Amino acid sequence: MSDDTANPFIMVKRAASGDLEAQRELASGAAACLVDHDIIGFWEGLTYARMAAAQGNATDKALVITLLDLGACLLDLEDAAGQAGYAGQMMAYAMSAVQGLTGPEANQFNDMLDSATDNLSAEEMRAASYWSDLLRQAEKMGE
Repeated sequence: MSDDTANPFIMVKRAASGDLEAQRELASGAAACLVDHDIIGFWEGLTYARMAAAQGNATDKALVITLLDLGACLLDLEDAAGQAGYAGQMMAYAMSAVQGLTGPEANQFNDMLDSATDNLSAEEMRAASYWSDLLRQAEKMGE
């Protein structure tokens, strides 16, 4: 039997059907695509990372945060609204991810989240609130 992971069309079909491992596999190469100047591959990888994160795992959400941070680096530094939007999305995913953690991990993550929140501009706070509301709505689907 052949290895389906070698066929990108099969992987996309599996990912589109909700296969978490396929989503993770397709997302895992996003940062490498950026290093290789494959901007389209990077954005596609971010999309698959978002699909995986939508299934609720904190580690998958952490990958989205990392990729959003890299994506923000592609923006014009003078694009304050764009930068705020990315910061807001990162905060939304971070606030969602912390809900799935317990014990010392949760405490450490909450401390980092508090520190990050203290350093946000007013525009970034508004964006974080906006994106958090949208993410909460999406997470409530199917409950």
